[in-house]
Amino acid sequence: MHSATPENNPRERSYLNTVLTVIALLLAVIAFDLVVGSPGPVAAMAAEPGATTGAGHVNPAAQRQEMLVELRKINSRLGDINSMLGRAIEVEVVRMPSGGSGD
Repeated sequence: MHSATPENNPRERSYLNTVLTVIALLLAVIAFDLVVGSPGPVAAMAAEPGATTGAGHVNPAAQRQEMLVELRKINSRLGDINSMLGRAIEVEVVRMPSGGSGD
């Protein structure tokens, strides 16, 4: 009579053990990196050189000013694109594709 769980041959067990060991090692490396390798909140905070005060604190007003300058640049670029798309586009056909109904 057969048992409810089929027996794996030694080759399959060896393969499964190897795969599970590799997965366990990778998880251990990830866990180690999360615990030891990650910088603290202060070291992770990066700011532009002009956006910090003399004491190393972030200056929110300077950051907002930089954001406003960049938004104005983006706005002018989008305005240029919009004006180009609003005009008629001139197209010159050099060669007609073959297989059309006009052949």
